[in-house]
Amino acid sequence: MHNPVSFTCPRCGAPLQAPGGQLSIECDYCGGTVLVPPDLRPAQPQPPTQPMQINLVFDPRASYGQPTQALPAPAATEVLTHTQQPARPRRRSIGCSSTLVMLVALGLITAGVLWFINSRVPYLFQNLAAGGYARIEQTFSASVDGTELVTDPVDVAVDGKDNIFVADYARKQVVRFDPQGAYLSSWRLGGADRLPSAIAADSAGNVFVVAQSKMLIYEAGSGTLLGTGEVPDIFGVGDICVMPDGSLLAYVSGDHDSLVQFNATGAEIGRRERPISEVSPNETVVTWQARLAAGKDGSLFLLSTSPTNPGVFVYGPDGKYKTQFGTQGDGEGQLDGPNAIAVDGKGRVYVSDWKGVQVFDARGSYIGIIRLPFHGVASGMAFNSNNDLYLVSRLQGKIYKFALNEP
Repeated sequence: MHNPVSFTCPRCGAPLQAPGGQLSIECDYCGGTVLVPPDLRPAQPQPPTQPMQINLVFDPRASYGQPTQALPAPAATEVLTHTQQPARPRRRSIGCSSTLVMLVALGLITAGVLWFINSRVPYLFQNLAAGGYARIEQTFSASVDGTELVTDPVDVAVDGKDNIFVADYARKQVVRFDPQGAYLSSWRLGGADRLPSAIAADSAGNVFVVAQSKMLIYEAGSGTLLGTGEVPDIFGVGDICVMPDGSLLAYVSGDHDSLVQFNATGAEIGRRERPISEVSPNETVVTWQARLAAGKDGSLFLLSTSPTNPGVFVYGPDGKYKTQFGTQGDGEGQLDGPNAIAVDGKGRVYVSDWKGVQVFDARGSYIGIIRLPFHGVASGMAFNSNNDLYLVSRLQGKIYKFALNEP
């Protein structure tokens, strides 16, 4: 019987405990279905293997202890004259069987070492080899008078001036950095119900923060609260993104899934019902959270974080459904616990899951992967105007800046 495992919800940070052997659990706080991290899942039983049978026959004519083939039956006794001498036994080299065993063992050891390096230190090859999809340029955080301001970064956004904004869940605040990663300012959200889960910024100097069912609008420089937008009768707002026309799209979940459009003041100006469930034959009711990203042309990429039916749903600039890509699995182009999505300046789509950050073209074809220098998933991602990728890790409490090797 497996012992229960403990970990935290990647969306809201609540402590979770899954019964032994269970692969997913529902978060009592945010209601989302969460996959148990791969390293905490029970080991899968391996089929029994047949041991190699090696028959060793001792040849008294060979040197002591060397395995040889079975000897033929002895011939008739030979009478030696005084001029005949018995043949001197020859020393035999290591047999073929022993050589094969040694080669197999060496191969297994080599494979084990390569697996360890590739899985436990994935960024080693990326930093040393020139063929990685992206490289780390900077890692930063913030502290004032010895107090860490970023301890639980849940999402990151970049405004039109390339300033960086990080939403910290545990401290219920927003931390602002300049384009070089230097700390500028921070402000508290206030209120017991203002636990941030997503953040976005526009080019007009506004910062938008999702705090459960509310959308808080702040002035980017001062942190002054400008307004509050609410969506009634919903379970919660999962994510928001800024569209090229300056409006906002928010994914909300309740009895079903919805996309709600707001203007910059937080007023609802449009709604699309069932963007996932109407086009997914495997899902009729959606209760989990989803993440959003918009392309420069107005295309919308909606990441479903369902543990049983993950995927990216693509809508064109005209609002019409185009395609879907990504299925459940741990192979290239498959999704295992996806949690964040971003689109770069050339329309390529980046999805964070347990493997790292997978990269797709706008049609959903797999391009490559960015290995992360930490265990776990990125909780939020955003690009600046130079096509540099910023991502945050709740586990590490840091912000990472990646430069693409294929800009």
